[in-house]
Amino acid sequence: MNLGSDVVITITGIVLVFLILVLLMAIITLEGKIFDSMNAKKKAAKKTAKKAEEEEPAGGDEEKPKKTARKGTSRKKVEETAEAAVEKTEE
Repeated sequence: MNLGSDVVITITGIVLVFLILVLLMAIITLEGKIFDSMNAKKKAAKKTAKKAEEEEPAGGDEEKPKKTARKGTSRKKVEETAEAAVEKTEE
């Protein structure tokens, strides 16, 4: 090979390497933008879900009746206790 063709091949190789590097940078930048937009959509969905949860109707604020019997207490025992309490108040 002569010196002229060696220089052309070397310059072509260097240019090709830098063009591929620029192409890879563009692809990575594009992927970053795609993932950023996906994360923004997820955050927006979480915010709207949180707002919807906070803006529940007033009916959801009612207190639930508290359970008075302990776990393991039989229904018969609870009824007997309730009857005894009623009898005391009637006296």
